[in-house]
Amino acid sequence: MVGASRGLDHASQIRKSRKLRGCRRSPFPYRIELMASGERLVERVLGRAANAQLANAIFQAALAEHPDRHIALRRGTRLIGEAANKAELHDAWDR
Repeated sequence: MVGASRGLDHASQIRKSRKLRGCRRSPFPYRIELMASGERLVERVLGRAANAQLANAIFQAALAEHPDRHIALRRGTRLIGEAANKAELHDAWDR
């Protein structure tokens, strides 16, 4: 039992150090972004998701809602999928 309590103490120390550094893990790591026309800037975040399946569903819905706009799907800073329109779907899910 000593090891179990030590593990909890270690975990709480890590959480405290993250708070002090301003680091937080989001419960929704996936972001679906509407990009500004003709630019590489995010105009608006259309949705966030906790898992890949939900993120892909939101991404597909965003494509249907904004067929002529550039939509990006990210996990953190990593680009997972993007589409300039429905004909140009480049999706990492299918690779």
